Amino acid sequence: MALLIQRWLTRPITLASYVATEISNGNLDNHIVINSQDEIGNLLRALDRMQANICIANEKLTQQMLEQKIQAE
Repeated sequence: MALLIQRWLTRPITLASYVATEISNGNLDNHIVINSQDEIGNLLRALDRMQANICIANEKLTQQMLEQKIQAE
């Protein structure tokens, strides 16, 4: 029973840690599956939103850089 509880707690925390590490390394292609409504689920949702917002910001920045490059030519 204790082993099951330990796995129940550590798997989502391990996933959150992995996703945060991948985001910090620049990998924004993670698919986060969130099944819980507790604090761990909230953390995973926040990581998912952060990843999506970084992707959007990168796309906007890339678009602005292309527009500036075209204007400079």
